[in-house]
Amino acid sequence: MTWETAITLIGALGGLEAIKYLLESIRNRRTNKRKEAAGAASMELDNRSKEQDMAQKHNAYLEQQLQERNLKVDAMYKANEQLIEEKTQLLIENGQKDVAIEAAENARCNVNGCLNRQPPRRYSVRSYKSKKQNDNETKTTT
Repeated sequence: MTWETAITLIGALGGLEAIKYLLESIRNRRTNKRKEAAGAASMELDNRSKEQDMAQKHNAYLEQQLQERNLKVDAMYKANEQLIEEKTQLLIENGQKDVAIEAAENARCNVNGCLNRQPPRRYSVRSYKSKKQNDNETKTTT
């Protein structure tokens, strides 16, 4: 192939503009490589910044969830402390009642008809037992 044929072929394919493009691409090949590398780097940085923004948003969401859970846990601890306080009060009251019952048992007079009984009974043990026996007899006869 001769030069004339090559020039004719190039002229037929694109003309003068094809020749200009060919010469420009040969002359600016290093610059074009740097531009492509810079474009790829900027795209990579954009992707990283988007990923970082997404990670920050997710982190803020998780922190909010953690704060809400902490508030719930604090409320549960307060309720638990209140229940413990109530249980302690009930135990104290129960203990006081047990002490009162024990004191009443110790102060009880087992002698029937005792005049020094404090406080005096309204009925005697004998009459109570006889009353029970009378109730049982009436139940069995009916």
